[in-house]
Amino acid sequence: MSPQTSWSLIQACRSPATLGNALKVSLTIGSVLNAINQGEAIISGSVGLGNLALNYIVPFCVAAYSGAQMLQKQLSAAAIEEKHDRQID
Repeated sequence: MSPQTSWSLIQACRSPATLGNALKVSLTIGSVLNAINQGEAIISGSVGLGNLALNYIVPFCVAAYSGAQMLQKQLSAAAIEEKHDRQID
């Protein structure tokens, strides 16, 4: 597949690599945040599901956005390099 010069942020977020990384980050960071912020409530069984979910959703969104931005930059750099290589040939 040749590099695309302009992937939308949504396309980059939907990339399997971006989603996989965001999921790993979300599970790790979300679990730590839940343990720190909701530990006692989890143990007593009185935790709100909304709070638990947010501690996973927020890191997922941050990691997906960051990964998508990096993917866009990498694809742009690869496209520029490919264009430069074609001009030299």
